[in-house]
Amino acid sequence: MSDKTESPTPRRLNKARTEGNIPFSSALLQASGMLIVVALAPSALSATAQQTTKLFMECLQHASDPLAVSSSAILWMPVVLTAPMLATVAVVVALVGYLQTNGVIAFGKLAPDLTRLSPSSLWRSLLSPQRLFGIVRAMATALVVIALVIHRFESHMVDFVRTAGRLHEAAVVAGTLTRGIVRDVLLVMLMLAAVDWVVAYRAWWSRLKMTHAEVKREVRETEGDPQIKAARERAHQEVLYSATIQRVQEATVVIVNPTRLAHALRYEEKEDDAPVLIAKGEGALAKRMVEAAQAWGIAVVQNIPVARALSELTEGEAIPPGMYEAVAEILRDIAEHHVSQP
Repeated sequence: MSDKTESPTPRRLNKARTEGNIPFSSALLQASGMLIVVALAPSALSATAQQTTKLFMECLQHASDPLAVSSSAILWMPVVLTAPMLATVAVVVALVGYLQTNGVIAFGKLAPDLTRLSPSSLWRSLLSPQRLFGIVRAMATALVVIALVIHRFESHMVDFVRTAGRLHEAAVVAGTLTRGIVRDVLLVMLMLAAVDWVVAYRAWWSRLKMTHAEVKREVRETEGDPQIKAARERAHQEVLYSATIQRVQEATVVIVNPTRLAHALRYEEKEDDAPVLIAKGEGALAKRMVEAAQAWGIAVVQNIPVARALSELTEGEAIPPGMYEAVAEILRDIAEHHVSQP
């Protein structure tokens, strides 16, 4: 495992996600559900108190006729009061789970696997670092919560003593104590959930790390052998070069800058309304275009401003009116040169 120092490739990451091998924190789900419960509990308790009071008053009004009060209303009241909160918790927990898994559903994980029932697999599962960390996390959560509850009780003990015999004031102190305990527990759960997710992610990333040989093999499988790939690219480049050089044979002039850029212009007075760029190249291709033009007896003219302007055009495009004068002067010089030759 020590030689697995390379980060996982995109292919390995995608394969892991497809197979359901994703960093996942159940503590994050629990903390998010607890957060929603704490947020909605006050309104849920208020609604419960109102409905209970209403139902109690209705029972008192019909004390002489018990059948007048609907028993179904009494039975359904807990469901009606808790359903909105439970539905919200379910939606939020599902959303947090979706964000963790990025919506991946690995059906392979759901398929029965008898090898998981073997004693060795069970022991490995029980003694896995993730399972041990989960046990430690649960114990730490319990110890911290117990310590916080004891601290809260100790800090409110004097208040409880002072409210002895005064029910209303004792209820207020109890409410303050309960809110403090719930807030402390929620903060602990959120902090431990964050730690749990970081640990789960780092463990997942560590499991997917690769050796240098694995990376090379995967690159070879994905992109092919580097030597074969390079040869294929050279062959493809040669085909493109050949097609470009063949078009140079139709050119009237090749304009260079001085050898880094080469542009082949064709101008047939009866066919073309304006000179047309039929081929262009840079570097090695430009050099080969010049050599081909010289071999075929096509004029090669060095004109840096015109060559740079032609770089903005695409092959098959006629030169713009703004270049007419400069190109016409080049074509005129070529024509005069041919006329002056015996």
